[in-house]
Amino acid sequence: MSDTARIFAAEDWKKIYQSLSQVDLSSYDFDNLRRVLLDYVKTNFPEDFNDFIDSSEFVAFIDMMSYLGQSLAFRIDLNSRENFLDTATRRDSIIRLSRMVGYSPRRNTPATGMLKLQSIVTSQNLSDSNGVSLRNKPIIWNDTTNPNFLEQFNLVLSQGMNANQKPGKPLRRVTIDGVVTELYELNSLQTSAVVPFSTSISGVNMDFELVGANINTAGEMYERTPTPNTGFTLLYRNDGRGNASPNTGWFVMFKQGVLRSTDFGLSNALPNQVINIDVPSINETDVWLYQIGSDGNFSAIWEQIEETSGNNVIYNNISKDNRALYTVTSRANDQIDLVFGDGSFLLKLSA
Repeated sequence: MSDTARIFAAEDWKKIYQSLSQVDLSSYDFDNLRRVLLDYVKTNFPEDFNDFIDSSEFVAFIDMMSYLGQSLAFRIDLNSRENFLDTATRRDSIIRLSRMVGYSPRRNTPATGMLKLQSIVTSQNLSDSNGVSLRNKPIIWNDTTNPNFLEQFNLVLSQGMNANQKPGKPLRRVTIDGVVTELYELNSLQTSAVVPFSTSISGVNMDFELVGANINTAGEMYERTPTPNTGFTLLYRNDGRGNASPNTGWFVMFKQGVLRSTDFGLSNALPNQVINIDVPSINETDVWLYQIGSDGNFSAIWEQIEETSGNNVIYNNISKDNRALYTVTSRANDQIDLVFGDGSFLLKLSA
């Protein structure tokens, strides 16, 4: 801006204001915009233009400007409404606005439960203490016609457990809601970390998966990190009410849904990297991030935290030697974003 323009800035603004004083700023739709544009030309340029018939090229330009003005007004109004919780209609907008006020929207929660083993069969040449062969013989839990069902059940299962685990010598034992719960790991390695199955519930066919269970000393039961080529886990529960109780016996954990994987690569250490996972219906609890080594196998699992901001207390208390951290944010249709930190999170990317 020149010195003269600075000196006369106030006067210039007055001139601009006066020139716009007759502009109708409340018109947004096509008809009103067309009307006020024509009125403006008639009022301010009466001697320069007086051809207002519909076939005039100038009127055609006025129509085009009115159409463009209506389109812009609609888009601006629509976007403005999405910036406020009271008027927003798009789920994406509501999710972003809620995060601005410190609320993290939750995604769907899968149905979770335990399935009790009612019978087992083995192809091994096993015999119980009475010399009864168990090969290809169905063993039914709490079979009133078989007084040795418990011994036989445990004998068959013990053959598939790790060498240092047998019924009565679990990997971990805790009490959950008054029921003694023991964790056992099988020694059979399976390529998939889950076992899929489907069943009909109220006439609707639904997908489920048997998953590896885990328990901690706090009495919490949850799905173990689904790493392939690891042994499956079983649970033995005893509520002290006898073998006929529905809460006593051998159990496996199951979840509704299907476990899927998505591959992506990070070649550069970019601060605040965001990876979009455009898969709908991702649940709230089951998100794991693996790092793949040069041999194509799992080399590390990254730790999910609530916030990757450097000012976060949890983030700062974690050892500076371990920056393999990320957080998960929700999007519409229960899609997610993987959000990394300020650049130091890629410390072990080349490992």
